[in-house]
Amino acid sequence: MQIQGIKRGQHIELLEALDIPDGALVSLEVVPERSPTPWWQALSKMRTEIEATGEGLVDDLFFIDLRDHQLGRDVEL
Repeated sequence: MQIQGIKRGQHIELLEALDIPDGALVSLEVVPERSPTPWWQALSKMRTEIEATGEGLVDDLFFIDLRDHQLGRDVEL
């Protein structure tokens, strides 16, 4: 059986349920994945880090003038 998990400190959080009884002895082979982190895992990590620092995501001034206020092209339907 092969299953993925995420290392958090000295624990590995499994991404799927295991069909074995609680307390069963298991043997593990840990192989770090070389593929890019899925966006939802990266997002979760970012949110956790932001919550831990107690700071906001970005400075409020970051969003000033971010939007393009031009009307764009005319569209005829």
